[in-house]
Amino acid sequence: MKKYLFFMIAVILISTFGFSCIMTFEPSSISGDLGDLKVFKVTIVKEHGAKCTLDSMDDYHFEFENVQVTGYTDWDQISYDTYEKYFQISLSETGSGSVKIWKDCSKEGYDEKVLEISIDDNPVLTSSLMNGDFSLETDLSTENFKIYEFNIAETTILNELENGLTLYEELELSPGKYYAVYSEDFKSAVAVFNDNFLYRFDHYIAYYGE
Repeated sequence: MKKYLFFMIAVILISTFGFSCIMTFEPSSISGDLGDLKVFKVTIVKEHGAKCTLDSMDDYHFEFENVQVTGYTDWDQISYDTYEKYFQISLSETGSGSVKIWKDCSKEGYDEKVLEISIDDNPVLTSSLMNGDFSLETDLSTENFKIYEFNIAETTILNELENGLTLYEELELSPGKYYAVYSEDFKSAVAVFNDNFLYRFDHYIAYYGE
């Protein structure tokens, strides 16, 4: 009887814990300065294989805090039960940031994994930006770059600045003074920044053009 009971407990444990997704980040943590570009890999191992109730890799969701996604790959199935995806991010706000992957399925419920990120000040970058000089993924000439200064009185979501510059993404900006880098012959901002914040759009400009 005891052997049978032990066997049943083992079966329950295997069915409860043995068929789970393993989600990992590589590297396991990231640190750097404001504006640094970093690359990380996400790996998912579906230990339950064909029994997985998630029909698509799109059922795995990502949330980003104080970082900006500047590039990514599609999911690559590297074996029967293993998938990989790469991201390039820009460290966009000083302090703590994170990337979270999560899923919620009918078999196992909610699960998540978090990549912790530490972001330091970068006064050299701020100075370079004020001079319209930083590494760009665009053919725009830095000789024509200008700086537009503006203030945010309360937390605001913007897709266009008061001087008419458009933004490729909506930005939620906290109260404070900000600067926008732009080109005299281009209608979109190249970057929005201050001492603690940088959001760049040059990768969009390189891809879409004017």
